[in-house]
This record gives sequence, structure tokens and C-alpha cells, in this order.
Amino acid sequence: MPKTLTATLLLTVALTGTLAGALTLPTNLAAQESSASRQAALACDMAAAHPDDHLSKVAGVAWDDLDVEKAREACVEVFSIGPITGRVLYQSARLLDKDGDATAVAYLKQAIEEFEYPIAYYHLGLLYEDGLYVKKSSIEAGRMFREGFKRGSLVAGIALSRVLSEEANYNPYSQGAYLNTLKTLSERGYEPAGKTLIDLRASGYIAQYNEIFPHDKFE
Repeated sequence: MPKTLTATLLLTVALTGTLAGALTLPTNLAAQESSASRQAALACDMAAAHPDDHLSKVAGVAWDDLDVEKAREACVEVFSIGPITGRVLYQSARLLDKDGDATAVAYLKQAIEEFEYPIAYYHLGLLYEDGLYVKKSSIEAGRMFREGFKRGSLVAGIALSRVLSEEANYNPYSQGAYLNTLKTLSERGYEPAGKTLIDLRASGYIAQYNEIFPHDKFE
């Protein structure tokens, strides 16, 4: 087991009586996927997956519908059986955040540092944006959204476009990044981004960025 995982679990046990109260270190440190572990992972997914997690194979649960106790029971089972994945770390962070538990940050950071789990960047970015459990920072929020988008999270890209749109109002250097993000979102199938580009083109906003949008791509 990675040292950071051990540290996170011990830190959780020390700091919270919620999820950690039921966590135990896997007895088989070299746990391989078995039928039981796959079923446990699926149960955690069904109870706590984000609807916009493109790496999840289930429909996911909206934030308002997330049942913390049900999700905790399901996801703790994965920690007992193993293996620990970026997805289960993220989903554990998600249910902890829903429960108002600051330990969510440690799980998100571990999902990022050990697994580069895309939607974990998005979630951590939201925490930085709101200043929840961490020092508020629009710079860190934007960085997290950007890294999540690079790794395939569409919802992180949408959040990044929102941050860049706000920055572009007072920082001309953000305009090109904003337009590039919209372009990439549109290419990945996010229709509102394409509509926004059409509107910006009609208004003359993107006239100076012809190198980004050659051949009237969005007309």
C-alpha cells in the first residue's frame, strides 16, 4: 500500500468519526480484483458516483440525491477488500464533502496525486473556488479545472470556461484561453460552447483570434 494511502487512512481515523469510523486497512495488501471486490466497487459507484464522471460506468447520483450513510456503507467495503482506486477515493471524498467533512480534501488530493483521477481535479477546484475547507483561490480553482479538463473531464472544462469568461472581462490575456477552451468543449460535443462561440463571433468579440478559428468554423 502506498505510504500516502496509509497516511490518509490514519489521518482520517484520527480526525473524523464519520467514514473513518468504519474504515479498516485491507488485510491483503496485494489485493487483486475478485468477484467480491468488483461487486463492492460497483456498489460504491452506484451509491456515490458523480453523474458527469466519464470514467464511471454507472449513471451516477445527483448531489441532492446523495445518501451519505448508504454511500459510506458501500464505499467502506471497498477499503476492506481492495484494491483502492482513484474512483473510490474520489467517491469517498464526495460523500465526505456532502457530510460537511473537511477530510474530503485529503481524499481528493490522494486521488489526484496517485491516480490523476480527472473529476477529482474538478471537485477540488470547486472547493478552492468557494473557499470550503481550503483557502479560497481563483488561481488554484482554475488550475484544478484546467488539469481535470486535460485529462478528459468535460465538467471541468465547463467550469474552466466559466472562470476564464469572468477573467476575460478584466484581463485581455485570458480571452484567448477562454476562446480556446470553448472551441475544445465544442469539439468534444458540448453544444452550448459552440452556441457561445457563434454569438461571440457575431458580436465581433473573436475577430482578433482568427488563428484560433480559421475558415469560419462556427458559422
